[in-house]
Amino acid sequence: MLLYPVDDIRTTNLSATKAKVAASPEVAALQRTGRHGIAITAGESTVYIGGKGVTAATGMAVPAGTTTILPVTTTNVDNLYVIGGDCVLTEFF
Repeated sequence: MLLYPVDDIRTTNLSATKAKVAASPEVAALQRTGRHGIAITAGESTVYIGGKGVTAATGMAVPAGTTTILPVTTTNVDNLYVIGGDCVLTEFF
């Protein structure tokens, strides 16, 4: 559940074999702001969400083929990372 109405949605494919920031290129480059929620859909393997040093042992698991939705603040672009394989990131603005 998101805390604010959604005005726009952006979908990005991520390949996260190493820890990668959970953001579209525009958000990661601070060219777009106002993101208040993300959904991470794992591909064929489980992916893990966490801080910059996230690993399978320390991250929150998103099992293969499932989606996790998280509310985020507009200032945490570099605080969420994903690792473990391919996934689809959906950002809600």
